[in-house]
Amino acid sequence: MLGVKGLCKSKALTLTTNPTKFNTMDFKETDEQGNVLFVKDNTVKLKLSQRTLTLGVIHLKDGVYSFYKQEKEEDKHYKTNSWSIPYGLLMKLDGTLNIKTNRGIYRIDVDHAKKYGRFLHFKQSGFEKKIYIPIPFWSFELH
Repeated sequence: MLGVKGLCKSKALTLTTNPTKFNTMDFKETDEQGNVLFVKDNTVKLKLSQRTLTLGVIHLKDGVYSFYKQEKEEDKHYKTNSWSIPYGLLMKLDGTLNIKTNRGIYRIDVDHAKKYGRFLHFKQSGFEKKIYIPIPFWSFELH
């Protein structure tokens, strides 16, 4: 259990083998508030009530799906020192997660992200279930 002043609990993921391949036509998740996480033209987007955010892009290379996104170093989850990714998206990927910041590129294989990632459950949940993967499990390359 991660100690974040009683606001969240950690739960290990079960590693899934043979993930379902991406079909951008049918990847769409909607939460209780009507927000929609979807993929269009390999771009991952989150449609909120007033605006649509671009979260990152999916690349297909040699039959493997990887996720790339731009972040700021200060946007890491501070209490757990981790990067996060929507659970539904992670379960569809089978390549790598790649996060580019002003310092460099963080990279982790999806299988490792599934193994070492944790759910955090907050009293007031946001959109989707997210998986938080601690920074020590990521490789890092300076720019």
